[in-house]
Amino acid sequence: MTSHIANAPVELPVTGQALRQALEARDVSALLACTQQLRVAGYRVEPGRLAAELLAHGCTWVEDAFGHRVALQVHVPKALAQLQPDEACSFRIAA
Repeated sequence: MTSHIANAPVELPVTGQALRQALEARDVSALLACTQQLRVAGYRVEPGRLAAELLAHGCTWVEDAFGHRVALQVHVPKALAQLQPDEACSFRIAA
């Protein structure tokens, strides 16, 4: 059986920052929830390797039920549009 790499990465519903903060606080529930969701979806993954790879790189590879390698990444929030300062306004109240 030859394995191939899927085109679209799977995205976890947790950001890298949230995962890092949870693990620093020794709250492994976020990691276990992600691992459980991946297993239900048919992916093979070890929680320890998952955490190490995601924290170090923001992404990793997992194997699906058919033996295919699939890219897995943490959720990356969309960038907020930056407002240009209004030169006519001497101050601005942040929203």
